[in-house]
Amino acid sequence: MMDSTFFLFPIFIFLLYIAAFIFVVWFMVTLIKLQKEKNEHLAKISSGIHLISNKLDKE
Repeated sequence: MMDSTFFLFPIFIFLLYIAAFIFVVWFMVTLIKLQKEKNEHLAKISSGIHLISNKLDKE
């Protein structure tokens, strides 16, 4: 019984490292996607402001 516990412990630790690595990669990808969406929204707002600003300048 004791030998099998010592055999499984390194495998368990390795799986925890793999799970942590996958979580970090998933989090980074999600964060990058959210930042890209925010930048797209801000670009739309900025172009709208520029259109309004250009119309006001022409008047």
